[in-house]
Amino acid sequence: MAVGGAVVDRDIVTTGPNDVDTQVHDKFQVYVKQQPGLLPPKETLWTMFIGINDIYRTITNENQEDTIVATIERIRELTLDLYSYGARQFLFVSTPPQSVFPNNRPKDIAPKLTAASQSWNKKLTKLLHQLDHELKHSTFFLFDIVPLITAVTEDPSQFPETSIYKSNAFCADYKAGTSVPDFKSANCEYNALEYMYIDGAHPTQPFHQILAKKISEQLTARKSVG
Repeated sequence: MAVGGAVVDRDIVTTGPNDVDTQVHDKFQVYVKQQPGLLPPKETLWTMFIGINDIYRTITNENQEDTIVATIERIRELTLDLYSYGARQFLFVSTPPQSVFPNNRPKDIAPKLTAASQSWNKKLTKLLHQLDHELKHSTFFLFDIVPLITAVTEDPSQFPETSIYKSNAFCADYKAGTSVPDFKSANCEYNALEYMYIDGAHPTQPFHQILAKKISEQLTARKSVG
């Protein structure tokens, strides 16, 4: 459950252009009505990677911690709704520390971003353990992205997928995308794939490859929260 720029619920974080609430209660229903039985419980993994925009869009709010509490509670409600629709296997991805993003490293809000993501992830972990205990015949996986993105930022050579990186920043010429993954602009020191980020906040393909690999390994090992 994720679309570009999404927050969990626009009634909580009002500046979000999209939200998970709409996906669960409106868009998902269209698919179910058109194709009954489309998502068999034993063969479907319901995945939610959310939180970055909820945190960043409220980082200057004095009551951000209250917003995080309310948003995690909304995730609980949405998960219960999905469960009522037949969902039984869930994967949640923690939210990364946005202080490592190139756009945020030099900003004064970097420490606040770190603290906010830590608060979010702590509450999310607690919630998933509760849901795993409460919901019969359900399985909850939590992939913690924090150690991975931190490790790649500090030393990309330790993973074959990200060893191509020569910079953990980005070059502005690539922000709108490139015709091929390894496109080289004359205005950039490296080609697009050799930068960890395509812009100030979105990692390039090699990071997504190692992320997918690590998630796959955890799922294969059946390392759930239970």
